[in-house]
Amino acid sequence: MSKLPQIILVLGCVCTLFFAGCSKKETMGVDNETQSVVDYAIVDQEFLAIVPTIYQSVLQAVYTGSVAPICGLQEVSKNTADTMWNAIYSLNVSNIDCPLAMPDGKARTGKLIMRLIVHELTNLQIVAKLENYQASGIVYSCDSMVLTTKVSNSSFKSYNVNLVNGACKTGTVSIKYTFNRTITVYPNGDVNDSNPVVYAYGDARGTNRFGTNFSTSVVQQTPLVKHKTCAYIDKGTMELTPQGFKPRTINFGDGVCDDEATFTVNENTVAFKLK
Repeated sequence: MSKLPQIILVLGCVCTLFFAGCSKKETMGVDNETQSVVDYAIVDQEFLAIVPTIYQSVLQAVYTGSVAPICGLQEVSKNTADTMWNAIYSLNVSNIDCPLAMPDGKARTGKLIMRLIVHELTNLQIVAKLENYQASGIVYSCDSMVLTTKVSNSSFKSYNVNLVNGACKTGTVSIKYTFNRTITVYPNGDVNDSNPVVYAYGDARGTNRFGTNFSTSVVQQTPLVKHKTCAYIDKGTMELTPQGFKPRTINFGDGVCDDEATFTVNENTVAFKLK
C-alpha cells in the first residue's frame, strides 16, 4: 500500500512530460511569417514587367535605325552620327497608348533610361536605370539593371539580368531587392498563346518592410511566368526563406491572371495576395 502513492506520482510525472512534449512540438510547428512572400511579390513583379519593355524599346530603335515614330522613346545621346551603338535612350512609361507600354492595368509615371554598351545585334548588353519611376503609387528604383544577351533568335531573346540595389517604397514602407537571373522574353507569345510573356529563373535576395532578410531560388524546370497583360506572376513555383524561418514553397498558380497565390511551410498551406 505504501508504494501506491509513489506509483501515482511517477505516472503523473510521465503524463506531464508527455503532454509538455506534445505542446512543445506543436509550438515549434507554428510559422506565421507572411510578410516576406507578400513584399517579394510586390517588388519582383514590377521588375519582371520592366524587362520586356527595355528589350522591345531598345531593339526596335536599333532595328529601325531611328526613334521616330516610336512613341515615348527619345534618343538622349549617340556615339557617332552613323551608328546607334553606345546610344542612350529614354522611354516615358506614362504613355499608355504606346505599343511599348506595359498593358497590365497599372498606372505608371517616370522614365526608363537605357544604354547600349555592346556592339553586336546578337550580343547586346543594356544598362537600364529608373528615373522618378512609379507604378500604382509605389516608387521603384535601382542602381542599375544590366541585361546581357544569352540566346537570340526570331522566337525569343534570353538574357542574364542583374538587378543591383533594387527597391520600392510607398509612405513609410520600404522593400529592398536584388537578383541575378535568366529571363527569357517571348515578344509574340510562347507555344501556349500569342500573349507576350517572360520566363524567369535564378536566385534573389531582399529585405522586407520589417527589416527581415530573405532569399529566394527559382529552378529552370519550374520558372516564374508573367504575361505582359497581367499585373501578377501567374505561374511557377519557387522557394523563399526568411532569415530565422524555414523555407516556404510558393505556388503562383497555373497561368490564370489573378492576385492569388499560396505558400507551403511545415506541411501547412497559406493563401496570400500578390499585392
